[in-house]
Amino acid sequence: MELEDIKDKRKKLDEKHYKEIVAEREWENTIKQFNPTAEEEKKLNDYIFDKVQPIHLTLKRHFDRVRPSFLDKSIVPVIRVPAHASYPSGHSTECWSLAFSLSDKYPERKDKYYSIANNIATNRERAGLHYKSDSDYGRLLAKKMLEMVGSENHPLLGHYL
Repeated sequence: MELEDIKDKRKKLDEKHYKEIVAEREWENTIKQFNPTAEEEKKLNDYIFDKVQPIHLTLKRHFDRVRPSFLDKSIVPVIRVPAHASYPSGHSTECWSLAFSLSDKYPERKDKYYSIANNIATNRERAGLHYKSDSDYGRLLAKKMLEMVGSENHPLLGHYL
């Protein structure tokens, strides 16, 4: 069913989403969508690279889930397929980490941040790189990791170093 979902999303891929997918290959283009201040961007980068990435990359190695295009040759990704496994989606985990962190600081902007994160994660499905369950687990993982670091070590509200 998830392969069919990807194919359906691919049929609906438009120029706007294609440009986003290409741009979102670069971390700077992803984080800028959330419009953090320079200080927030530094703290969020530290959190993503020091805490979030090592965990989702470890999980990718553990689960070793093949990319959709390896299971179904009719799915031709619109960008180069990353060399690591599919599950969980790193883009989803990272963008939801940004959305949850920023929403804690700016609760009035929560819907905006969640919309950005959802679009970035869905773009990876539109690109043919991820299954929906990869994205869904990325969101759950981001939430759980932020809960685990606790309020004292929150990347924007705590004393995170």
